[in-house]
Amino acid sequence: MRRFNFKAVYNCRDIGGFITSSNQLVQSNVFIRSDNLTDLEKSEMDFLEERGVQAVIDFRHKDEIDHAPDPFAKHPRIDYHNIAILDHAQFTLEDLNRIKLSDLYISMAENETFVRSVFETLAQYDKTVLYHCTAGKDRTGVITALLFKLVGVPDIDIIADYEVSFTYLVPKYAGRDENVSEMYKDLFDSKPETMETFLNYLNYKYPNILDYFASKRISNETLERIKHKLLGEIGAL
Repeated sequence: MRRFNFKAVYNCRDIGGFITSSNQLVQSNVFIRSDNLTDLEKSEMDFLEERGVQAVIDFRHKDEIDHAPDPFAKHPRIDYHNIAILDHAQFTLEDLNRIKLSDLYISMAENETFVRSVFETLAQYDKTVLYHCTAGKDRTGVITALLFKLVGVPDIDIIADYEVSFTYLVPKYAGRDENVSEMYKDLFDSKPETMETFLNYLNYKYPNILDYFASKRISNETLERIKHKLLGEIGAL
């Protein structure tokens, strides 16, 4: 897990470096997960391009993008895709705070159109793909967990990778009103039990994770390509 030390983007990290249950190394510089990129400096954008970023996938809805545009949206050399889920305009903060995050994650993971579109886009590029939402922990965390499940990263490591988001995001939310932060702390947090509950759901409903991907009509070719990118070889499906 390697976090990029950007000045105002706090949760941008390479998902590589983990060891799968079959002792294979998840390759670095394949997929990068992140929070909102709006405040990236030009030198930081150039740095990502130099590292081989070929495409950016933005999971945010129009209202979020209008408020904080993605700096790669009109980049001349890096492709930009907006694959949105979880329209915040449909919810008040009170609504979102009442919803258990684990239930929200399950709902996202069971959204066939969203998951299939993301995985097909991730698979189509030979070089690095960066994907992000606003905080880089919920929508981004679900997709990262699914990628890790595909290649066999142990659940305990998936939980640890999720849990660290809160630590990295502290500076992002430091300026918020204390009363507001306390009221919505569960929404901003990344508690290990939240990801554990989500993973338990996946493990119970889909004992073979390939059955999950089949239920979302994601082709074996797409899964093989992603596994090849992450593990450096074609895995047997």
